[in-house]
Amino acid sequence: MVEIKNKVFGGLNANQLKIIALIAMTIDHLPVYLTSSSIIMAADSQFRIIGRIAAPLFLYLIVSSAHHTSNKGRLLLRLYLANLIMGISSIIVNLIGISMHFQLDFSDIFPTFFYAVLYCYVIEGILTAIKTKNKLRFVKLSLVLLLSYLPIVISNGIINHS
Repeated sequence: MVEIKNKVFGGLNANQLKIIALIAMTIDHLPVYLTSSSIIMAADSQFRIIGRIAAPLFLYLIVSSAHHTSNKGRLLLRLYLANLIMGISSIIVNLIGISMHFQLDFSDIFPTFFYAVLYCYVIEGILTAIKTKNKLRFVKLSLVLLLSYLPIVISNGIINHS
């Protein structure tokens, strides 16, 4: 690749990657919403295979954004709020669906995005605390890292023991 005046030639920029990821995600979701079409049902696994590139692309773009953002807290807040909105909407849709005798399985990727960015920031902070020999910051960030696993451990314990 040749870089001239901050323009990269021969590669894809973030917007192009977003479009590819969005198209792949749409293809992945088509069989869920077009279940009455026999052609779509027959090609379900092919659609899913094409769609599998979406999550890694979106995750790359999120982590790249986290690296380049000027306000890390605001990015984390936006990811958390998106996660919260998707969780609440999933509950509402499924409550409506139960009364209408259907239920959708939402596999939400927003928690993955939120935790990926959180872990990047916390690990970066821990490494900085080690380099600067800031023991208090090291302990605080280590606690954040450990406590962030608590919801995962609790939910796995509840799921596995139900």
